[in-house]
Amino acid sequence: MEQALAGIRVLDLTLAYLGPYATQLLAYMGAEVIHVESPRGELSRGIDARGGTSHLFALLNNGKKSITLDLRTREGQDIFRQLLGRTDIFVQNYAYGIVEGFGFSWETLQEINPRLIYATATGYGSSGPYRDWSSLDIAVQAKSGLMSVNGYPDRPPCRLGAAVTDPFAGLHLLAGALAAMYQRERTGRGRRIEVSLHDAAVGSLAINLAAYYASGRVPERQGSGQTSGLAPMGVFETSDGYCALTAIQDNWWNGLLEVLGRAELKSDPRFATPNARRENKESLDEIVNSWTRTRTKHEVEQELNKHGVPAGAVLDLQDILSDPQYVERETFVETEHPILGRLKTFGNFIKFSDSPSPRLNPAPALGEDNDSVYIDLLGYTSEAVAKFKANGTI
Repeated sequence: MEQALAGIRVLDLTLAYLGPYATQLLAYMGAEVIHVESPRGELSRGIDARGGTSHLFALLNNGKKSITLDLRTREGQDIFRQLLGRTDIFVQNYAYGIVEGFGFSWETLQEINPRLIYATATGYGSSGPYRDWSSLDIAVQAKSGLMSVNGYPDRPPCRLGAAVTDPFAGLHLLAGALAAMYQRERTGRGRRIEVSLHDAAVGSLAINLAAYYASGRVPERQGSGQTSGLAPMGVFETSDGYCALTAIQDNWWNGLLEVLGRAELKSDPRFATPNARRENKESLDEIVNSWTRTRTKHEVEQELNKHGVPAGAVLDLQDILSDPQYVERETFVETEHPILGRLKTFGNFIKFSDSPSPRLNPAPALGEDNDSVYIDLLGYTSEAVAKFKANGTI
């Protein structure tokens, strides 16, 4: 069956993580994605660069075309207008005001292409007192409250080890673009969609906010535990590493006691109720640890899951690349990159019935598709393209 977004063209003026993540998902849905880079290359190509590309660029730009274009030049802006006129979705995540400074305000975009869907993402949005601030994941984690709930109560707040705010915002940007495209079928007109890292980040704090509303107190950081402090929940030592588990619901608690062979703890006043288990968390954790330490992390997760108790071995980055669940679902797909060699990159996390996920081409070389876009799509001659190259327009 045809891919969901077959025939849709995306103009991708994105960089780093947030924007490229969203547009790669569009490519997996079948859209033609044209990644517009400066003649020097997009930012992420230069992070631990190897031969004009990087592993970060290779992870987030599969299935895309690459063209070079200097939007600081009048000629480059004229070419960009032509591309916009032939585009369904324009995505960009430059800092507030950059794209407008090139002459491409929303009003101008509507004049160029009334059907254009404009998806824009910034650190803090186009309004509010932080609008003009520089942003990066660590700053947004701090300002959004994420950092305040991560770590231990006797230590400083801690950044989550992954750049979580970028894919959070990227998914919101994708959802907005798809909704606008659906609406365009009824109205015939495009829409502007705006997402900020700062806004999207708080969507992960529902449980934390619920605990705050219920108690009226700002919750302490709980390490790997839950904001409410319910127990047992956390990361427990095993003979070969660690395993995370939670048994805060009654059915999970009963399953855990079966696994431990400690049915008598049901009537132990220290653990007979959720509140009692919370008050005696340290004692309970030691009982669980005394069992987990005698088994491997995979033995712990297997035994607990057999009894309906949520548990997962703590895997490192090498482990996840060969994890059988990820292998079965093609969460990572192996590609042969012309510079980086054999590489496992992200597969399509969104599964469609009757439409197998396509095998995307590896992330393109810088300007790899200049001829096909400028000559075949826009109709320039090879001589004109050579001139653009010579004068630095592309």
